[in-house]
Amino acid sequence: MRIKRKVRSSRRHISKRYLLYIIGSGCIIIGILIGAIIAHNVNEIQ
Repeated sequence: MRIKRKVRSSRRHISKRYLLYIIGSGCIIIGILIGAIIAHNVNEIQ
Protein backbone atom coordinates (compact mmCIF):
# COMPACT_ATOMS: atom_id res chain seq x y z
CA MET A 1 0.00 0.00 0.00
CA ARG A 2 2.75 2.43 0.89
CA ILE A 3 4.54 1.82 -2.41
CA LYS A 4 1.31 2.36 -4.39
CA ARG A 5 0.63 5.61 -2.54
CA LYS A 6 4.14 6.86 -3.30
CA VAL A 7 3.74 6.00 -6.98
CA ARG A 8 0.39 7.81 -7.15
CA SER A 9 1.74 10.92 -5.42
CA SER A 10 4.85 10.93 -7.64
CA ARG A 11 2.68 10.61 -10.76
CA ARG A 12 0.54 13.56 -9.67
CA HIS A 13 3.66 15.60 -8.91
CA ILE A 14 5.21 14.76 -12.30
CA SER A 15 1.98 15.62 -14.14
CA LYS A 16 1.82 19.01 -12.37
CA ARG A 17 5.47 19.75 -13.23
CA TYR A 18 4.80 18.61 -16.82
CA LEU A 19 1.82 20.99 -17.12
CA LEU A 20 3.85 23.86 -15.64
CA TYR A 21 6.67 23.08 -18.10
CA ILE A 22 4.24 23.14 -21.07
CA ILE A 23 2.69 26.43 -19.89
CA GLY A 24 6.11 27.99 -19.29
CA SER A 25 7.51 26.91 -22.67
CA GLY A 26 4.32 28.12 -24.37
CA CYS A 27 4.64 31.56 -22.75
CA ILE A 28 8.30 31.76 -23.83
CA ILE A 29 7.42 30.83 -27.43
CA ILE A 30 4.58 33.39 -27.51
CA GLY A 31 6.94 36.03 -26.09
CA ILE A 32 9.56 35.29 -28.75
CA LEU A 33 6.93 35.48 -31.52
CA ILE A 34 5.61 38.83 -30.21
CA GLY A 35 9.17 40.15 -29.94
CA ALA A 36 9.94 39.05 -33.52
CA ILE A 37 6.75 40.73 -34.83
CA ILE A 38 7.56 43.98 -32.98
CA ALA A 39 11.16 43.92 -34.27
CA HIS A 40 9.90 43.31 -37.82
CA ASN A 41 7.45 46.25 -37.56
CA VAL A 42 10.18 48.53 -36.16
CA ASN A 43 12.51 47.58 -39.02
CA GLU A 44 9.78 48.37 -41.57
CA ILE A 45 9.10 51.79 -39.97
CA GLN A 46 12.79 52.70 -39.99
